[in-house]
Amino acid sequence: RPLFAKALGNIIVDGNLNEWVGAEWVELGENNLSKNFNANLRHQGALDLSAKLAVAWSPQGLAVAVVVTDDRHHTAEAPALAWQGDSIQIYLDPLNDATAENANRQDDVEYLCSLIGGESYAWLAKGVEGNYRGNANQVEGFRDVDASCKIVRTGTTTVYELFLPHKPCLPGVELSPDAACGFSILINDDDGDGRKVGLTLAPPGTEPYGAPHLQRDLILVKGTEE
Repeated sequence: RPLFAKALGNIIVDGNLNEWVGAEWVELGENNLSKNFNANLRHQGALDLSAKLAVAWSPQGLAVAVVVTDDRHHTAEAPALAWQGDSIQIYLDPLNDATAENANRQDDVEYLCSLIGGESYAWLAKGVEGNYRGNANQVEGFRDVDASCKIVRTGTTTVYELFLPHKPCLPGVELSPDAACGFSILINDDDGDGRKVGLTLAPPGTEPYGAPHLQRDLILVKGTEE
């Protein structure tokens, strides 16, 4: 079933989500458990890991907000390896053209967001073919300074806020009312004993990585910006 991203205007990426009033929030819990990455480590309920997420857009780009409840916060040592610990992975298929037989990943984008050493990272794990960027002129595999990312941990709550500007980060995404693209997320969990089952928008027991045909339709709709 589809997700809806409202136009919310100017989003300030500071982790307090003040601009997200009126967004379409989606709850993730027991019915959204991902592939189990360690059979010996079980999901222990909402306090162990639960979340809500929303996506918003403006003519300038696409924004994602995720609020995670997690009683233990344990991250990887490096942003490139953030998937091994508490983090989120954002998956986008701008052309929304993946099938089970043909992934058509040339236009796909994947970001890995993590809080390591008190610093917020947006790591470009998969970039658009031919979209060479950064000082090293790479397509992927670098910290994306064009992406605005702020992650705030307070008590047992972690807030992720990410803004991806259109031209440098999402050249294939159409940003207008009724436009659509593929979208998914994987919320990773590590309580200190290694990566365990997380939360995802993909079918229960799976993960979005390498399977863009499992992404949900993200439909852009009018909101406070329009």
